[in-house]
Amino acid sequence: MYLREKPKQNKENDLLEEQTIATYVRSLRVILYFFMEKGYLKPFSFKLPMATKKVKKTYTVDEIEKLLEKPNMKTCRFSEYRNWVIENYLLATGNRISTVRDIKIEDLDFETETIMLRTVKNKTQYKMPMSKQLKKVLIEYLIHRKGESNEFLFCSERDGKRPLSRSGLQKAIADYNNRRGVSKTSAHIFRHFFANHYLRKGGQQLSLQSLLGHKTLTMVREYVDMLR
Repeated sequence: MYLREKPKQNKENDLLEEQTIATYVRSLRVILYFFMEKGYLKPFSFKLPMATKKVKKTYTVDEIEKLLEKPNMKTCRFSEYRNWVIENYLLATGNRISTVRDIKIEDLDFETETIMLRTVKNKTQYKMPMSKQLKKVLIEYLIHRKGESNEFLFCSERDGKRPLSRSGLQKAIADYNNRRGVSKTSAHIFRHFFANHYLRKGGQQLSLQSLLGHKTLTMVREYVDMLR
């Protein structure tokens, strides 16, 4: 009841969505059941609130074209060029923002055309293929970025040894998109675009599951449902 009357952060007239509330309650249930197991609470059960899942809007082809237009290398700042590379990376891999933040230069293998993903949601590290187009973008980027192999791929503009924070990475994407005239600024939408585009091009669900790092097909089926 409290959450249903709670507005979104910095949006007084916009309340939390049902799916967000269900996620909060699911997390709370885990904690309460742990307390019950330890004997801190008397056992009781409760159901999660029902939530209607909304079809998430991904970037349009027109928006993607705006985002992928390469900045003028002679006049742009390193941060703008870096952000362009980040968006190329997100579109080509569908990685989560937390995974992208922790990628190091040494995780890129241009010979085998693979990327080692070390920070993943299911705690299972794995390699994913690197497209030839992304390989070209990253090789050029490293010429400008320089740095040692153990440094983070996407670094701060002022300090090449310091990685972008999660919030800094999200802000970089939001600022870049706004300057390109694209109102959508969520980094996670790139993941949805990647999945939808992959399936539209005839990709199989099992291979998409592997690329996205999901342990089950449940989330992949949601991407399929979005295309219906």
